[in-house]
Amino acid sequence: SISPGESSQALGISDGGTTVGWSRLNAFVRPPGGPMTTLPGLPGAQSAAAYGIAANGLHIAGFSINGANERRAVRWTLVNGLWEVTDLGPGSARAVSDAGLVVGNGPDGATVWSGATVSVLPGIDAAARGVTTSGNAIAGFRWEICTNTPSCRYEIPVLWKRNANGSWSAQDLPALDGVDSEALGVAEIAGKIVAVGYGFTKKDGIQRAVAWLPDAGGSYAAPLRLAALNGRNQWGARAEAVNSRGQVAGDSQSGALGSSVAVVWTLP
Repeated sequence: SISPGESSQALGISDGGTTVGWSRLNAFVRPPGGPMTTLPGLPGAQSAAAYGIAANGLHIAGFSINGANERRAVRWTLVNGLWEVTDLGPGSARAVSDAGLVVGNGPDGATVWSGATVSVLPGIDAAARGVTTSGNAIAGFRWEICTNTPSCRYEIPVLWKRNANGSWSAQDLPALDGVDSEALGVAEIAGKIVAVGYGFTKKDGIQRAVAWLPDAGGSYAAPLRLAALNGRNQWGARAEAVNSRGQVAGDSQSGALGSSVAVVWTLP
């Protein structure tokens, strides 16, 4: 636990171990062994959250909400030891590469912000949540209509990979127990693309933190479950981000219903 005694979520972690997230409606950044520091919001901001940090620790992605309840995608950049905030436009930024490429969701769906260019990823009703250091792989999910129940939808985890011509292709990942799952973070570890997120089990319907680890050929089997606090997974957990060292940031409910604690796992 990195924030005992208060409700918070760790949503991103750099290769150096700097963690970002939210606590009491504020976006925070926390260096290894250091205190949580509140990140600056846009003018008139009422709340903010930091959802991802670049592997090199120089950029943070998130959103800021103003008094009119308008959500704006933002990027924080470390300049001369201080974090400066940039307004990217309507939406919510979720992750950022070392070069400052930001992914998340804009008005038209899963979105990539790269410099002055804004582009939408392929896929209907999809959401982008994580990006690798190089900016060549993105994790997220898409919505699928339930069989025989048109009014029902469920999430399918997705990886987007950049093609040689700069376009993007999508790959579905296997869900935990074949039901609702989302891929929220992605990193390249020893040459392999590893994704993390959450899924629900059919038996008890409890949310589990998971990791998708590819085999030698790059194929993905059922995800690996990550342990929750108290060792029983009885209240639920989710993994939000992973770095190239196999450190995973997320949260686990601590026993009181609805109360979550920011945690960090280490992949085997």
